[in-house]
Amino acid sequence: MSKASATWIRGTLMLTLAGIIAKIISAFYKVPIERMTGTVGLGYYQNIYGLYSLLTAASLVGIPNSISKLVAEELSKKEYRKAHDIFRCALVLTGGIGFVISFLLIVFGRTVCNVMGWESGSYYALLGMGIAPFFVSIAGAIRGYLQGMQQMAPTAISQIIENLIKVVVGIGLLSMLLQQGYDIPVAIGGAAFGVSLGFVCSTFFLLLMYLRQHKKVMQRVKQQKSQETFGFLLKKIGVIAVPITVASAALSIVLAIDAITLPRLLNTSVFMENKWIYEGTYINGVLGKIQTIINVPLVLSVSLIISIVPTISAANTKETKGELKRKILEGIEIAVKLALPATVGIAVLAQPILNFVYQEPEGYQYLQVMAFGLIFMILAQSMTGILQGLSKYYTALSIVLVSAGVKLVLNIVLITLGFQGLGVTVATVLYYMLMTGLSYRQIKKEVGIQQDILHVYGKPALASIIMGGIVYIVFQSVHQLLQSNSIALIASVGIGGVTYVVVMIFLKAFSEEELRIVPHGEKLVKKFGRKHVK
Repeated sequence: MSKASATWIRGTLMLTLAGIIAKIISAFYKVPIERMTGTVGLGYYQNIYGLYSLLTAASLVGIPNSISKLVAEELSKKEYRKAHDIFRCALVLTGGIGFVISFLLIVFGRTVCNVMGWESGSYYALLGMGIAPFFVSIAGAIRGYLQGMQQMAPTAISQIIENLIKVVVGIGLLSMLLQQGYDIPVAIGGAAFGVSLGFVCSTFFLLLMYLRQHKKVMQRVKQQKSQETFGFLLKKIGVIAVPITVASAALSIVLAIDAITLPRLLNTSVFMENKWIYEGTYINGVLGKIQTIINVPLVLSVSLIISIVPTISAANTKETKGELKRKILEGIEIAVKLALPATVGIAVLAQPILNFVYQEPEGYQYLQVMAFGLIFMILAQSMTGILQGLSKYYTALSIVLVSAGVKLVLNIVLITLGFQGLGVTVATVLYYMLMTGLSYRQIKKEVGIQQDILHVYGKPALASIIMGGIVYIVFQSVHQLLQSNSIALIASVGIGGVTYVVVMIFLKAFSEEELRIVPHGEKLVKKFGRKHVK
């Protein structure tokens, strides 16, 4: 593994760790919402979150990834002026997009709810998030520029800031409004405003990080002359940003499709938790609880995409095919090694996890289905990032659109046949399976990679199965002994994690460089010796 590869893997791990911390903090957002307002309140929130995440995908994912790719390419050629001009242009573009979206959500919120077929209860949540797109857009441009310079720490820290503020302010407002006697929809609007304020704070943090190095950046920029017009750069970013936005918004597309189909196809009012609500909205609330759990390991794919795009772009620009292949194979291999144990662990512990987080196992079947699809979710989004790094923007776009079309049709068919939430989760898994297969086929065609199937998939799968068996035995034993779901869950997860790492080491599934990257890696290499690394 080269020094450059080790650098981007460290960046990936940093973003992964920060992302997991952020998602754990974020879990304390949806959990209190469900505890205070029930699945009904979470359903109101989940309805608008699907559309909101799709609308902001350009600023949250597409634009930053586009900027990081373009900036990385220019910096690899020491074109500092071009790199900075791209950032300035993107800042104007993203700010404009964000302003328009915020304006539409705030002014035409009720119209949006009517068009989408949602109950009026979702309006206040839509209003609460109204200002968020503008600040998400500004933050996206800054993140993209810093990521293009291989500075992952600001993005990582900003994720934690935005989620921390979201939880503290959002849940504080939710509790205060409920105590003052406001209805659940209004209180949900207060919780949604916490999301907006979280983005405001993270934006100012990123702006501060940029300003701290602005003087140093401009010293290099001023030594070169501007060679491209604002209009040319705007077109250049737009041509790349549109396909990258759609291709990177795989999860947002799923949430949006579910938010559209469930309330419309299951629009019969049912009396749940002392309130009349659309059956589809309630199921969407249950799926929102499931998504909270899945989001923690799913952050792996987001971290990989953020790191893969600029590094593969740089390698592709230098036309170092050997290095390019290594980066792609390393990206896929890391995704598999991280995803498989999460898949097995969540599938085995679905009921205990939901009991631990929400104090009830409602929807555990959905979680088990989604757990088995997790490996494809992570691989699909990681491979999408690889295609973007290879400049195959419209190839990635077409793959996502085809898969989304299949997802939409499956949603309609399976919901109509009476499978409801289970049908929706099955459709989501098939959506990611299709994305994975089509993306891998295209990558293999473009680069000619050859994988060691036994090493990349077989060893992690075997280690995960062994881990799953140990996790099940430990949980059942501890639970029977102490009659405590929490202690049994924590013990089984801890022992399961150690089991997976130990089995992987003895299967020689880790390289020496991979072990050295993790905390105390040098000690692990010395302890197990070279005979237990690849």
